[in-house]
Amino acid sequence: MDTTGWLVCNAFLQKLGDKKRDALLSYLPSAERDFVQHLHTPREDLSLGFSAENIAEIHPSWWAPFLRTLSENDIRFFVSALPTSHISILKKTLLFSGPIIELSSMGIQYAQTVLLKAIAPTDFALLSSSAVPASSLNQLLTLSFEELSLLIELLGIHDLAVEVRQIINTVQLKKIQSCLSREKAYFLQSLSHKKERIVFRRMDLEKWDGDPQTLLNLLCSRGVNRLAKALFGENESFLWHIEHRLSTEQAGLLALWRKELDHPKAKDILSGQIVEILALINKWKAL
Repeated sequence: MDTTGWLVCNAFLQKLGDKKRDALLSYLPSAERDFVQHLHTPREDLSLGFSAENIAEIHPSWWAPFLRTLSENDIRFFVSALPTSHISILKKTLLFSGPIIELSSMGIQYAQTVLLKAIAPTDFALLSSSAVPASSLNQLLTLSFEELSLLIELLGIHDLAVEVRQIINTVQLKKIQSCLSREKAYFLQSLSHKKERIVFRRMDLEKWDGDPQTLLNLLCSRGVNRLAKALFGENESFLWHIEHRLSTEQAGLLALWRKELDHPKAKDILSGQIVEILALINKWKAL
């Protein structure tokens, strides 16, 4: 039985009295009994069944391949079942200009079920986002698309901070600063006097063309790399939910770069950087 199965089994056991639970556990081999007793407690009752994924948490780009296989009328039907923010993105992606139709609650439920099945994993049992095992990075699952994008860009600032220390051209430094938002400039300044503990290859900013979008793309790429390394070894359901909050392009890079670094504390250090940025985002949200 995989971890998901044991989590569900444990959820049922937790509903029983101590005597009955201990009696049932006694039938398990000692290794499996010890494994079940030390499982993290999920954040929702799994014995009631897995929660339907909140469709608004899925980046709309994940449905484009499925929708492209359909007729125009079918595209209209399924797109109409999505949140407004998703509709505008998908219509642009699919070059679909037809009107959206109003669906009944039953129609919406059916369409959303089909859409979720179209992207559901086939090689493991998916836990809902609120039921993944405990992790210091679980707060990532509470971020909006915009907040997750900001977190990735701020992670990339760690690489930029290393780079700017080596730039002596004040004109280029000012140009870089002018391309940064207030939040990114603040974070860069906060890192300027800190030694970066995990350093990746250079960004080669001397080749930068001065275009702000090019710099943003570099920051995103570097941020996805740091996030990927921090997520190495995390629960498969947790990883699925993180990947599906990103565009399919960024999720592909995240999966490609999710490798263990040859550094004994790399995951802890990078996870700590994420937790630090999460705290900063929460602070800004409270202002």
